[in-house]
Amino acid sequence: ADLVRGTRALTQAAEPGEAYLGAAFERNRLWLMASRYAADESPNVAVFHASGATERLLEPDLTGTAPLLGPTWTAESSLYAWRAEGDTLVLTAYNFFERRQTTVYQTEKTVGPAAYYFDANAFVFAERPRGADLERSRLRVLAGTGELPISGGEGLGLYDPSLPIPALDYAMAVMWTDGERTGVGLLDPDGWTFQKTGVLVEPGSRYPRISYDGTHVATARGSELTVRRLEDGEVVLRVQDLQPRGAALGRVREGGLRVPPEADALASPNFSWRSFEGS
Repeated sequence: ADLVRGTRALTQAAEPGEAYLGAAFERNRLWLMASRYAADESPNVAVFHASGATERLLEPDLTGTAPLLGPTWTAESSLYAWRAEGDTLVLTAYNFFERRQTTVYQTEKTVGPAAYYFDANAFVFAERPRGADLERSRLRVLAGTGELPISGGEGLGLYDPSLPIPALDYAMAVMWTDGERTGVGLLDPDGWTFQKTGVLVEPGSRYPRISYDGTHVATARGSELTVRRLEDGEVVLRVQDLQPRGAALGRVREGGLRVPPEADALASPNFSWRSFEGS
């Protein structure tokens, strides 16, 4: 990210005993947030103003504070983050500018990465029983504090929603599996209906990401990245030696910083599309 010098220094040259991961701009690119890990403090979420490099933590980082994990932007001055409280994950909405927060959802299941659709105020994520296989994953759609039903995916494991794709009328790519086959589907926010595409992938593939022009989809399996045509599923590119998801968290743990186990399932994939031309 081409940030001002001060912000870049804070996120790329952190103080000893401190690390920032998963940095992301909000829609207007005025604010940057990142997960913050420190040696003697609970994990938190830091927010920076892109023009002033002023750091704000979502909660006072006091001894015993519940770790904050998996932040997702929801508006210019607010975001969602999970609070790990014992065996329970609490989805909390934070307005960091006005210092307000509210509980949105609670679960004792394993929760994966999420996507947010601004036009519908909808937070989309998958959860499954702890230790269960991916075919037991179920998508959840929350609008405010209410849950919206999803149709078309009955009996399938649905997980890893992508960001909405404008070229596909803001549909989200979603992985599906029936325990034997695995493929890419689309979740349509107009009625929240799920439909399979013609793209089948190798078992264990995760994190579908559709190109900005809506023509290709990339998935990862271990250290391999595969790009396919969305129209017919034909493989057009395979990239080896992709850094496995969670590798950065491993390095943070090796450095002696506190990283709770819930952070692994919420970690973001290590790849994304970089242009509108499908590259």
